[in-house]
Amino acid sequence: MSTTTTAPAPEHQAGEQRPGLLRRLLGARIFGLILALALLVAVTTAMNPRFLSGQSVRDLLLAASITVLLAAGLTMVVLTKGIDLSVGSVLGLSAFGTATLMTESGLPIPLAVLVGLLIGAVCGAVNGSLVAFGGVPPLVATLGTLYVFRGAVYFWAGGSRINAGDMPTPFLRFGSGSILGLPYLALIALVVAVAVGIFLSRYRAGRDLYALGSNPEAAVLAGIPTTKRLMTAYITAGTLSGLGGILYAARYGTVDASAGFALELDIVAAVVVGG
Repeated sequence: MSTTTTAPAPEHQAGEQRPGLLRRLLGARIFGLILALALLVAVTTAMNPRFLSGQSVRDLLLAASITVLLAAGLTMVVLTKGIDLSVGSVLGLSAFGTATLMTESGLPIPLAVLVGLLIGAVCGAVNGSLVAFGGVPPLVATLGTLYVFRGAVYFWAGGSRINAGDMPTPFLRFGSGSILGLPYLALIALVVAVAVGIFLSRYRAGRDLYALGSNPEAAVLAGIPTTKRLMTAYITAGTLSGLGGILYAARYGTVDASAGFALELDIVAAVVVGG
């Protein structure tokens, strides 16, 4: 007597998969963040109907752009089990340096932007060298450079301020300009965030940062160039902080030695909340 096995009906399989998928969705960390954000937007809009107006959304995107840039760089550092508390000071140094070179030295905008990026990269290299070569704990190293870089800004500024009227008009227009209703700054932040995400998920150097942060000893035994990866993370964070400083100068126009002061707390919070 033969027996036959009947496959479960497709409807039954789909019924079993849907609850599992729903449980995974509801249990995902990002779901709670999206729900909290939706509730916050709903309550704010109920209290102020103009909150979701075109101009308001544009202002929100502009305000978040620099935070996204710095958080993208700091994420790479945090993955190595490190921290960079100097990002706000690097932003201030780059912002004031870029603005000064354009207004007082008459340097063309593209060259001033390159110098601003170079300032950020050098600051990141200093942090990386202290951690990778000097063996200084990241918290101690970057807490020290936070004050060093901020002191450099105050020494350079000498109490002076660069006003929007002194800035090149095309530079300021870029800071407030948009394409198809999206601010340039927001588009730059989006491109950087996507690029960092692809690097961390698709490239070996990016995956090495996860391994380095999970178990440094095992990473060394696996042949991962830990020093090189640490330098990459810190230099990238510094460069993106320098880019943030350039965009800060373009966005606000007025730059002084206090630019980016205490911003590192917001950036660390953004990295933690963003996961």
